[in-house]
Amino acid sequence: MTGFHPARERISPSGKKSGSLGKTRNGILYRGGDLSVLELVEKYLNTKNGVRPTTQNGYRTVVNFLKKDPFGEKRIDKVRVLDAKEWIVGLQKKGKGYSSIHSIRGVLRPAFALAAESDFIRKNPFDFELKEVLINDSSKRDAVEPSVEKRFLDFGRMTRPIVSAMTGCLSCLKPDFEFQS
Repeated sequence: MTGFHPARERISPSGKKSGSLGKTRNGILYRGGDLSVLELVEKYLNTKNGVRPTTQNGYRTVVNFLKKDPFGEKRIDKVRVLDAKEWIVGLQKKGKGYSSIHSIRGVLRPAFALAAESDFIRKNPFDFELKEVLINDSSKRDAVEPSVEKRFLDFGRMTRPIVSAMTGCLSCLKPDFEFQS
């Protein structure tokens, strides 16, 4: 992850900031502070403390994806809503699954919200619903077909006395079952 860039922000003897992070137009930083999408995501993730290891793995996956994708190099002030939507649609066309895209957007949306709150950009380009641009091609998967589940449970009910006797669990047996020595 990238860290602080001292060349980007300098404080002059008068106490005023200079450099690209100090220049603003209407309160918005020029050129988005020269941050790339990847740098923004890394800055956002640095603010996330106390997350579970699985969540952190998910974040790492998104960062690794952005390192390989040209979109990660794009300056944040150059990303428009149309660019974001086209990029997301392109991911699905290239074969990325709905769930993966949802995870990626789940990191980019709050990262760009942080950039907007911090006056790096005017508007969050990822502030839209995925269902507006994507087809949810994921299917609900059952661990077991309902008919197979029913047969398994019926089998369990029929063989319960036998299994209980084999495991030594006499309290699980039917009341009319007598144990013979």
